[in-house]
Amino acid sequence: MNIWIDPNVNEKAESGKYDAVEVQPIVDDPISKTCEPTTNPTEADFWSVYLHTPDAGAVCVADLPNEHEANTLASKLETLIWNYLNG
Repeated sequence: MNIWIDPNVNEKAESGKYDAVEVQPIVDDPISKTCEPTTNPTEADFWSVYLHTPDAGAVCVADLPNEHEANTLASKLETLIWNYLNG
C-alpha cells in the first residue's frame, strides 16, 4: 500500500470550499483494479480521507495504511476548516 497525501491538502482545507472531513475504509480489488469503500472496517486494505463540500460531494486528499493515521489527519484537517470558517 502506497501512502498518498495531496501536497495541497492544507491549502484545500483552508480554502473555505469544504465543510467537513470524512474517513472511509477502502477495499482494493487487484483483479478489477478498483477501490471501493466498505462497511466492514476489518476488510479495509487502506483508509481514505476526504474533504466534503456542501454542493459537490467529496474529494479524496489522502490514502493511509490504517484507521489511526487517517483519523489523525482528519482531526488536523477539521481544525483547519473550523479555524477558517470561524476565524
